[in-house]
Amino acid sequence: MLKYALKGGSLALMLSVSFILFLILASETKFGFWAILSAVSVTFTGFCGGAIYSLINNFMQLYGWKKTAFNVLFAVLFCVSLWLSLILALAATGLWD
Repeated sequence: MLKYALKGGSLALMLSVSFILFLILASETKFGFWAILSAVSVTFTGFCGGAIYSLINNFMQLYGWKKTAFNVLFAVLFCVSLWLSLILALAATGLWD
């Protein structure tokens, strides 16, 4: 379970840091608390998503197209949860209107 949680968290951390760097470099936005809160919340969501995937994957023995459909569905839900986590963090700091 820890392996999937670390994979999910590291993927989320890379995505959030690249998004934050893009925002800082593309605009006049300064680095501050909003960047740290966003990175931490998205990374935590990634860890939780990886752990949930590990638990579900261990209990469901799927093969063939069912496993592919499950992985695609979970990837979409994982991306949506990361996006919602980022929006909640930006709304908490007042940068999301």
